[in-house]
Amino acid sequence: MLCCGYVELRAVVTQVTKRWSVYKEDAKVYEVVKVASSTGKKRKGVLFARAKKEEGEARILVVGKYRLWVFTRATKKKVTELAEFHIFGMKSLRYEERTHRLTIALKTPLEKPTPLDFYCRPESQLFKGIVESYRAMTVGFPDDFIHISVVGGALPERAEPSGSAYDHFVANYVGQCSYLKMPVCDEILAYVEQQLATHRDVLDLTCVPAIRSAAAEESGKAAAPSVAFAAALGALSYDTHFRSVVLSRSQHAPTLRAVGRLLARNTHLTKLVATRVAGGDAELSDVFSGLASCARSNVQVLDLSGNAFGPKSAGLLADWLGRTQRAVRVLVLRDCGLHAR
Repeated sequence: MLCCGYVELRAVVTQVTKRWSVYKEDAKVYEVVKVASSTGKKRKGVLFARAKKEEGEARILVVGKYRLWVFTRATKKKVTELAEFHIFGMKSLRYEERTHRLTIALKTPLEKPTPLDFYCRPESQLFKGIVESYRAMTVGFPDDFIHISVVGGALPERAEPSGSAYDHFVANYVGQCSYLKMPVCDEILAYVEQQLATHRDVLDLTCVPAIRSAAAEESGKAAAPSVAFAAALGALSYDTHFRSVVLSRSQHAPTLRAVGRLLARNTHLTKLVATRVAGGDAELSDVFSGLASCARSNVQVLDLSGNAFGPKSAGLLADWLGRTQRAVRVLVLRDCGLHAR
């Protein structure tokens, strides 16, 4: 939807979406807005003065399938990109019906401070477009996964998801890949499709063929699969089909942190195996922090063998075992270095 009429913007939008063409990114809505304030407005000094100066200035807000962009019209024939961020990078999204004010707060501040508080046109489709993009890659997720609110109105109704369970996984998985900037792994998608088609509730990611690097090809040695596991685990955050998830020898350190987020959110898993995964004390601490934060966890079998525990993660493990009221039937911690602690 084009509401600004800038021919130059068409070319710019095409350029920025090409950056993420691997995820089939596309500009859905782009409109002219006016700066209402700045995220740093309450601060003193240069940032405050800059925020005051920018108030009322025109900006162009672009909503894509996964990301948002902010542009300014540098001249009559040129627009300049000010900011780009993923929808999952938002901490909150707020829209005021009466004033048509759209306010975005991010989890991590932008490198270059840019106001994300705008006045939109009464007929604006920006808020609706952001909500639709968010929901399209969070099938089965709760609406409060990101805090979205409407002052003086109601959120657009969430339609019942169409398509199969596999379609839902693909939508969530590609959304996670686009956020984590990971390549979409066709092998993972093919394996998940097979498991769902045969009604199996075990997702053994060690079955995914190894991703072979050029160096591995030359040496004849298979490289351990190290990509996209974190994205797959993120896609399963609120999955209700799979009961067991198994992965091993991932060389990607964020995988263990993703395990922690999965355990914090998923209440249907009964077994999780994550052995010899890259990472250490900090990443393993996230695993037990996740377990401790999930009041409705159903995990009965947990195998973290071959992972490098440290003082913090070992302490959180002991604390979790001491406080949990749920029966963990099997806990496997072979070769974790805990015998000396």
